[in-house]
Amino acid sequence: MPILVVGAGGLGSELLKNLICSGFHNITVIDMDTVDLSNLNRQFLFSPSSIGMAKAVAAADRVQSRLGGVCTRLTVTPIVGRLQDQPVDFFANFRLILAGLDNIEARRWLNATLLSLVETETDSDGSEVIVDPDQIIPLIDGGTEGMKGHARLILPRITGCFDCALSLFPPPTVFQECTIVNTPRTAAHCVAFAQAKFSREAEDRLGPLDKDVVEHMEWIVRVANEHASNFGLASVLPITMSVAKGIVGNIIPAIASTNAVIAAIQAAEAVKIATEVLPNLDNYLMYNGGEGVYTSVFEFGRDPACVACGTPSVRLRAPSTETVAEFIERLGDHPQYQLKAPAIK
Repeated sequence: MPILVVGAGGLGSELLKNLICSGFHNITVIDMDTVDLSNLNRQFLFSPSSIGMAKAVAAADRVQSRLGGVCTRLTVTPIVGRLQDQPVDFFANFRLILAGLDNIEARRWLNATLLSLVETETDSDGSEVIVDPDQIIPLIDGGTEGMKGHARLILPRITGCFDCALSLFPPPTVFQECTIVNTPRTAAHCVAFAQAKFSREAEDRLGPLDKDVVEHMEWIVRVANEHASNFGLASVLPITMSVAKGIVGNIIPAIASTNAVIAAIQAAEAVKIATEVLPNLDNYLMYNGGEGVYTSVFEFGRDPACVACGTPSVRLRAPSTETVAEFIERLGDHPQYQLKAPAIK
């Protein structure tokens, strides 16, 4: 069974190890990032010699060398690049996809892509009928935030899709420590990079980072803007003092044990799908290790008004006093839609 693992970071490292030890031997792993020093405390497939290497390549090499002798048929294929740069047909080559992504946009894109692969027809009673069940590629999504995490099973066109539950993911007010990436995409990435660099290069001279000390934050803002400029992130420039303060004060640590728990649940679901020995997760699991160990499982059904898998059109009301610009801005902020670049044609 060919499997795609999306992400080779905290969750991806655990997933690769778990899947191979569970008997899966045809695995492709994709990640656009490179290994950073800050990754080594929890992403165990990497070592100091991996710093600067593409995560997908370093992870594939590591598991191939350590576990290839046990699983002689093992083939781990690394792909370095953005998920969104892959053609739709690429995803049709896999029978199962496990995701360990750290952002909503990539999850939504993957969700929409898998939905587009499933051809449907409208029955005489108006219900949706799947033409070919073999086009359904299960997605086992996982995510962590400090001591909390989730795992969910998405069967495109059958269960609720990722966008059906989009309201559960409001705009972030806290930022994972794993936002320290060598290929930044947001202001949070750049500020997290600057914060990590501060602890290595400026803490001995200036003291522990304090967001209320002007000198500290000026250092953070300068380095964050330099990092953004180096990668051509004009959309996030300039990173102001207030933006940097909001991020620095809300970066929470990435916990290795949380990654291990969520990845173990994802791998167990993969085994159940491959072997059909037990019923699958139905279909959303929440984990909280902050006070003891707590899990809750519930079914997240399809939303008929979902913009991804539901009705092709949605009726919205706008007050007569609202301008077109205000309406477009509201679409971007709406918790149910969270459109990245809404526009009117």
